[in-house]
Amino acid sequence: MPVPTPAHSSAPNARRRVLIVEDDGLLNELLVTAFSAHGFEAVPAWDGLQALALLNEERFDLLLTDIRMSMMDGIGLLEILHERHTGLPAMVLSSAANFMGPDQLEKLRRLGAGAILPKPCPLNVLIETAGKLLGLTPGVGAGPVCAGAPAPDARAS
Repeated sequence: MPVPTPAHSSAPNARRRVLIVEDDGLLNELLVTAFSAHGFEAVPAWDGLQALALLNEERFDLLLTDIRMSMMDGIGLLEILHERHTGLPAMVLSSAANFMGPDQLEKLRRLGAGAILPKPCPLNVLIETAGKLLGLTPGVGAGPVCAGAPAPDARAS
């Protein structure tokens, strides 16, 4: 297992820290396990408030957040991070992604969402998208997309 390095390290193979914000306990656990298996250090949070507390104490390289959550939703979380000018790359994973209009999608992009993916989304697509947002080289922190899996759609940048 690679030795963890501080987040935002300039080392090309530094272990990247991902904050996973998802209120569904089973999905949260699955996402943490999948990202960890692909070389990321994955840290769980169950709502936006818990995520903010972790972000105030620790550094992360990427945020993966759901939109609809209790306490503080993903949009509220992204708004606060945008106001703080953190520059933290973000991915949105939401069952509402397929039903969002252009205005909603544009708002998420303005708030820093580099990718907006629907639930369900193949894990390999999530991992590859995370790797692309972090500018990782192939095979570093991300696995290949399996044959037959849909590529990230036009909503992912």
